[in-house]
Amino acid sequence: MQVIDLVLKSSYPFRTTDRPNGVCFLVVLQVGNRFVGLADTLQFVYVLERHNSVWTRYETTSRCTDLTAKIIISGFVVLDRRSFMVSDAATFDCLLLNIVKACQWYRYGALFVRSLCIHGFVYTLFDGGILAFELVVSENDGSYYLDAPIFLRAWSKIVRERSMICFASVGQDDDDDHSCDHCLVFCLARGGYPRAGYSSTVRKKLYDDVQITMIQVMTRETGRGTREPVRPPRFVDMCTNSVEWMQAC
Repeated sequence: MQVIDLVLKSSYPFRTTDRPNGVCFLVVLQVGNRFVGLADTLQFVYVLERHNSVWTRYETTSRCTDLTAKIIISGFVVLDRRSFMVSDAATFDCLLLNIVKACQWYRYGALFVRSLCIHGFVYTLFDGGILAFELVVSENDGSYYLDAPIFLRAWSKIVRERSMICFASVGQDDDDDHSCDHCLVFCLARGGYPRAGYSSTVRKKLYDDVQITMIQVMTRETGRGTREPVRPPRFVDMCTNSVEWMQAC
């Protein structure tokens, strides 16, 4: 099996890995060149290096979190090549982990499904729109925290069904002019139920309708160097595509 990197425009083989005995991953995400697996507690994280086939277990620490308690992951966001956040649906806490500097968890806010960190703001889907949290660095100890959210209302059925969709950033304005507004473009894709096209005694041809919505968000640079959303989202395109695949009967 090949892993295709659309950003680097390259591919590499994904080796068969030996999952730790008795461990069931709730989330597997890519952080830099590593894959990170999380089970039902935060006591340990499992790291798979890019060209390795063995998961390495690391014990984590925290000054304010019971790491042995069960966690229900409602969302996550990769911040950079070394750190990420996950959100606990039971406590509405968002916890940060740096897997290179130290495996230590910190408390924050709440995220939903796959979230995105762009220009110092974390964007996550919410009922009726998008929440944008500024990722702020504490002047006291250099730690991070999420500031009060900015609610970006988007009246769309596809946004309200956030548990069923893929949320991704597909474009941004990289103009160096700091005095004007810049834009981000998000893509929301939702898969439907397969419908049959034709069938035979051997194979069945199926179609899966995928609804795609493109949303534009305008941002403005702050005094801290981040880019804050300043206008409600604007829908720039909506369409439905059909994905064709075959199923053995």
